[in-house]
Amino acid sequence: MSDEVSNMLKQWKEQSERRAKSSRALLEEIWPRLASANIKEIQVKYYGSGDSGGFEDLSIKIGEETRNHSIPWTKGPYEWDDLNLGKIVTKRFSGAYHVGIGFKDEVVEEELDLMSAIVSVAEAALEMHHGGWENNDGGQGYFELDVEARTASLHHTEFYTETRDFTHNFPIFDGEE
Repeated sequence: MSDEVSNMLKQWKEQSERRAKSSRALLEEIWPRLASANIKEIQVKYYGSGDSGGFEDLSIKIGEETRNHSIPWTKGPYEWDDLNLGKIVTKRFSGAYHVGIGFKDEVVEEELDLMSAIVSVAEAALEMHHGGWENNDGGQGYFELDVEARTASLHHTEFYTETRDFTHNFPIFDGEE
């Protein structure tokens, strides 16, 4: 393996570790707010193929009631603003690999409503474990937060096209039976 490829893989691993650490820190801020609002569970669903896709639906279990929301592609106001969960200031890593330069990270500080912060954590988890999931045949799944158990899980289904080739040889018939 060349030094450049080795260096790229090392930098990619470091970037993934920074994103994971940032997501864990964000979750530590999110858990108590969700619990204080009596939110038991959140699911963020995604779908994509043909080189595009994104997070589409948000399901929030509050007590015994489940509320379903579409995730808009624009900035708020959002349907879930009535939960009064407030804003959260988060730092996230935004970066890409540039040939000849390596990974170039930027730390972006932004203020998000709590549900948008959860979608941000879900996006990071999906990218870390199934980067490129939306390409070709794509995939779907959901990111789930179990607030009482304080667990986060990613459930992913990958789509793919399967092909099977068959060859059948037939004897040459010479007219004899």
